Amino acid sequence: MIPAWVGAWVGLPYADKGRGPNAFDCWGLARAVLQAERGIRLPDYAEAYESASDPESASRAVMAGLAEGWQKVTVPVVFDLVILAIARRPWHCGIVVAPGWFLHCPPPHRGNTQTLSCVERLDSIAWRNRVDGFYRLQNGMENASL
Repeated sequence: MIPAWVGAWVGLPYADKGRGPNAFDCWGLARAVLQAERGIRLPDYAEAYESASDPESASRAVMAGLAEGWQKVTVPVVFDLVILAIARRPWHCGIVVAPGWFLHCPPPHRGNTQTLSCVERLDSIAWRNRVDGFYRLQNGMENASL
């Protein structure tokens, strides 16, 4: 069952390097959710990559960010980060909101001009082969204002 708090985060528009409150990219949404729902402040990282559409710089930013206090886990729980591989690179992220479900803000597909944040199944055709891993913030990193 999807928790009620998730509804406030569905239907928000995508924006490259979006950090809210009216539009987000995938990291911007994950960051805002963890701040609002768990009181966890995380780094912005907007300067760490050229654009979400640049796979090399986005992937480098994801990997650098994970090295800063995140631990890979095999059994995800609510509020864990899911990293998804696109073009065979760890490039996209979302927040686990229930067993088998995640919240994310997908970038527009070719030809589309806008996408909205949504909840999707991790085992859907679109995502099941793209899950790169689940990550949990290690103790001591919560409330870090970086």
